[in-house]
Amino acid sequence: MAPPDVPGLDARTALRRLDGKWPLYVKLLHTFREQYADCAERLRKQLEASDYAGSVKLLHSLRGAAGHLGAFELQHTATLLEQAVEEHPNEPDAALLRLFEDQLNTLVCSIQELPLEIEFDKKDVRRTQSDTI
Repeated sequence: MAPPDVPGLDARTALRRLDGKWPLYVKLLHTFREQYADCAERLRKQLEASDYAGSVKLLHSLRGAAGHLGAFELQHTATLLEQAVEEHPNEPDAALLRLFEDQLNTLVCSIQELPLEIEFDKKDVRRTQSDTI
């Protein structure tokens, strides 16, 4: 059995990095949830307060964590939003900000539903030679 499909996550890729250690992955995901669940709200407040450096730092931190955990869509959106804030700090892209919020909320909800223990065939997440090319 393969790792479960989790909305907003490429769990298979992330588990490869963790040598198939599901409990560790879930722990890291819950840590991410605790640290970033309110990230969109914090970001909005920072933008309203013209704290553009803080906004960029928050987005940069989140996108790194998201990428490490296999939340590649959120990582990409955070990258675009970070660039948008850097280029046009007084005019945040409202549509991009909503997309970011939606993706983050989907991920946070998905993490809350994950079982701590799960049985799957670790060969489904092991690196193959084609993964490293």
